[in-house]
Amino acid sequence: VPVVWAAIIAYMTWPLYQSVQRFCGSRPTLSATLMILLVMLVVGLPVIFAIFLLQHEGRNLYYELQKQVFSGHLNVPEFIRQLPFIGKEVSRTLRELNNDPNSMIQSVQLWIQGHLNYGKVLLNEVSKNIFKLCFAIMSLFFFYRDGPRLALFVHKLLERLIGDRAGYYIELVA
Repeated sequence: VPVVWAAIIAYMTWPLYQSVQRFCGSRPTLSATLMILLVMLVVGLPVIFAIFLLQHEGRNLYYELQKQVFSGHLNVPEFIRQLPFIGKEVSRTLRELNNDPNSMIQSVQLWIQGHLNYGKVLLNEVSKNIFKLCFAIMSLFFFYRDGPRLALFVHKLLERLIGDRAGYYIELVA
């Protein structure tokens, strides 16, 4: 899957890569490296910014909720109260929370401790995806650097397998 994503990204950004290649002259490794850095900047910086922004907003949300819980004045908006099935349950839970915030916080802490294993699973999945991302970036480098040779190889291979229709199918996939 990471190789397929790298191939798709290489195909979609190929015109930009050709501009970078003209800028670098006849140095495919340098142009592929610059293109990888450019892709990482265009994709990576907004993702990193979004992660920090979400972390900041999550922390602010936590502090604001904590302040409201201990004030004892949590109210349910009218549109939530009128929701079927969950409106009454949310209203009841917030009444209990307003009456005794400490007992609810202890219940939440017990629930979180019982579900800490999910954090390990999440960390495992994140590490797998980081490995896949690194593999995709490495594949993308080689697609950029050796793209024309790879395209010629695939075209010749398809001509051997399916004959003259190879060009049509390559255009169709593109």
